[in-house]
Amino acid sequence: MSKIKQLLQLYKKGESKRSIAQILGISRNTVRAISKFLPSLHFYSIFYSLFRFS
Repeated sequence: MSKIKQLLQLYKKGESKRSIAQILGISRNTVRAISKFLPSLHFYSIFYSLFRFS
């Protein structure tokens, strides 16, 4: 599983940025940078699931 996917799952569970960084072996700054984009990623995933075309 990719680290970004793991990060998203841990973030969704409510883990702190510090604990996510320790679990994944990445810096807190990396976790913070990625978490800034989470609201837009969440919106995109909802939009995609509602309006995707087969």
